[in-house]
Amino acid sequence: MNRHVQTYGPAVRIGNWNEDIYLEEGILKDFIAKKENGQLLVQRIQNILDTFLKKTQLSVTEDGFVHFGDKVMVINPGQEPIDVPLTQIAPARKPVSLSINAEESMLYNDPKIKPPVELTGSRILNPCKRNTLIITTVDGTPNGETLCFGQPFTLSTLPGYTSNMKLWSDHLRFNQRTRKSGSQLVNFVCDTNYLCVWHALTVDPQQRLETEGLPIPANSKIVIHHCKTGEKLCMMNNVSVKTPFGKEYEIVAKTQLDHHHAEKDTNHWVFVTGNPEDTTSTMEQRVQRNVSDDVEVNDMQAEEDSRKHWLHPKPNEEDPTCSTYGNSNAAQSQAY
Repeated sequence: MNRHVQTYGPAVRIGNWNEDIYLEEGILKDFIAKKENGQLLVQRIQNILDTFLKKTQLSVTEDGFVHFGDKVMVINPGQEPIDVPLTQIAPARKPVSLSINAEESMLYNDPKIKPPVELTGSRILNPCKRNTLIITTVDGTPNGETLCFGQPFTLSTLPGYTSNMKLWSDHLRFNQRTRKSGSQLVNFVCDTNYLCVWHALTVDPQQRLETEGLPIPANSKIVIHHCKTGEKLCMMNNVSVKTPFGKEYEIVAKTQLDHHHAEKDTNHWVFVTGNPEDTTSTMEQRVQRNVSDDVEVNDMQAEEDSRKHWLHPKPNEEDPTCSTYGNSNAAQSQAY
């Protein structure tokens, strides 16, 4: 008989079998405890999807303008078309939305976001709690009033999980700047002071004096100006930031001018509102509004044409060219 052959069966326990049993029981208890407290990774990810990325409804504008209290998305429309040589053509920059960039530990563990919170330019263009902001008054203007160019306002996050924070910025300091580009910091805080006050300007610098005090149209390009520092809200297209939602862009307060001394497309933003419901009354209002606009345009065109008297000669008047030509022929015939 070979001495090296094992003489025990598979039911015989060997080694630290008792410790292995206790270890397996401990792992199972730990798993059950984390599951009951919602600390499993799959539960944390689901918590983010249910809270931070939960779908929201944007405000619907009836008159085409932006109002205080509206829930909007602030979107950079992307790169504008430019004339460049064929050797310098590059893919156009896509639109990004102004979004909250909370730390990963805060997303997984905290029931509520704790300020201050940084901002990023996200490729997520669907309205959710992360990128839906409220236009909030700072001068006592009631909600529902039209927001005008040059009128102070602030942007707030949604109440609840996102803590109803305000858009904030301050002068550049040694210990107060963005991580990568070192530009003026922009983030969300819970305070409401002059550092949270902004106002909108039209994109064309030559029209800003004429448009001051006029209502801001929805879904059109504007420039967001910080009242304290004088800088514009800017999306750094060449500075990327790693977030739990992927690669995004850094948001700062910086004025970038072109050779015409006008703000570049990185300083352009749009207050995006929701689409109206496709109900019968809404569709009738749309059609009636289009018909009224067409009638008004036709009346204006007819009035303008009536002022051009040279387009409508009187029937008794003769063409001087024809009469002169006829008289010359008659004179020639008499001469012969």
